[in-house]
Formats: sequence, C-alpha cells, structure tokens
Amino acid sequence: GGKGGGCLGLGGVADGEGLIASVWELGSSEVPKSRAVPGNIGEGTFVYVKGRPATFATSGELPWKRTLAESLGNVMLEGTGLVLRFTRQTTSKPQFRGDIDNLCEPVFSVVINKLGWLGGRRPNMRFWIASVKSGSQEGVELAAFKEVPEQEWCNSESLVFEGEYFGEIPKDGRNEEFPGWIREKWNNQPLRKGESLGVHLQFNSNDINIGGVSTGCVKSILDCTYPIIGGYAGAPDDWKIRKIIVEKDTPMNGVVKIYIYNIGLEEIFFGGSVLRPYSNLRCP
Repeated sequence: GGKGGGCLGLGGVADGEGLIASVWELGSSEVPKSRAVPGNIGEGTFVYVKGRPATFATSGELPWKRTLAESLGNVMLEGTGLVLRFTRQTTSKPQFRGDIDNLCEPVFSVVINKLGWLGGRRPNMRFWIASVKSGSQEGVELAAFKEVPEQEWCNSESLVFEGEYFGEIPKDGRNEEFPGWIREKWNNQPLRKGESLGVHLQFNSNDINIGGVSTGCVKSILDCTYPIIGGYAGAPDDWKIRKIIVEKDTPMNGVVKIYIYNIGLEEIFFGGSVLRPYSNLRCP
C-alpha cells in the first residue's frame, strides 16, 4: 500500500470502512488516573501529549522533549511509519508558527532515538505524515501505521504541481538545479500569501533516511520549492506547508516524486479522525 502515486481522494473506499483514531491523553490531569494506557498500542490508535510543540534548535525544544519523554516513556507504538498531528496557538505572524519539518525533528528524536520506536533507528521509518493547525489546546497526537493512511486533502482538485525528478537530490536549500526544474515545469507565479499547502514526497530508494529531518533530503527538497511556495534560495516560505507526507521505497524511474496541493485556509485540517489505508492510487 501507499505506492504508485500521489494520495488522492477516497475512491474505491466504502463509507464506514477504515481505522478509527482513538485518542489516549497522556500527561494531563484531566484524564482519570484509573485510565491506564497500555504499553504496546496497536495500529491507528492516537496518543495525545499535551504541551507546546517546539521546533528544532529553539529555546523551547528541550522542555518539549522532556514533556514528550515523560509522557510517552511507557508507550510503544507498533507500525512502519508515524502520523503526527500538531496543534499550536495562533500568532499574528504565520511565519512564526513553526515549519512543519522542524516541529517533527524533536518528536522523532524522542520517540525513535530515545524511546526506541521503529527499532530505535530513523532509517527504519518507511513513511511519516504530519500536519499543524492553530488551536488553544496545544499538543501533538501520534499514531503508528503499517501502511500509509490516505489523506483527504490529497485530491486532483487541489493539486497544483506534480513532477518526477531524475537529477541528484539537493543537499541544501541553495541548490540551483532542483528549483530550476520546478520553474521549467511550473511556469507560474508563486501561490498567494494566504494559501496553505500540502506536500507529498515519494522517494525511490529504500536506503534513504527520511527521518533525518533537520539536515536531510526532506528539508533540502522543501527548501528548494520556493518557486511555488514563495520566498527565495536560503529563505523559502516553507511555513506555508501545513501538511506533509513523506515515504520511501516507491517504484519509479526517477529519484523522487513531488506533489504540491493548495489546501486552502489554514483552519481546514484533517477533517475527522477516520484514516483509511490506500493502495495503487495514481495522480491524474
């Protein structure tokens, strides 16, 4: 599942099917003490950690990592990939709300490297999905899945760019070839400032480490999409990306496929708690 194309719609999935995301709230006085959280949590069950999600290399990173480690210390999620749903309070300047990849880095550091999820090694992660939305109840919901769960925001109506890249994966955000390739295929103006974006990356190789978020291939590619998302080399408007899917070991002739979606207003997120695995869905 999860191979062969961008994640599109709910075609072929009957209503009522799928995995219902149950939420266990950890580290909160609102949860009765008698409500024990099992050590091993199965596929598709979300655990919720209350606190202010911090981005990589900021003053809030260490306190946030301590909160995660204390809350999740007795929890083990089972699967081959992770889904992270962040909620942060609204600010008047959206560029200060936290880049989605930088929000993921502290979480991966704790749950994989410290707590041993996914075998304790980030290269074991076959996929990850993340979203960030505004809200007063700050925290993160986490779940593990064995297959890439379908996301409703990936659909042909909102698709604004798709392409399969055959060159060398950029090593940083100042690479010239990747943005040049995007300009050649895109041939349009950057999206407007108020638009929020979703990005789906599929890598051919199984050996690539998609979990090395802070300095790895995922960040470099996102930084090089500035011809579409806005900004410039070294300073992209990547804060506009509010949803992302990253997966590897996807059959293709090139090295990476990229799909960019206009998901509209920032307040539109995840639309519910039903996540449905998909397979063999292809972009139009």
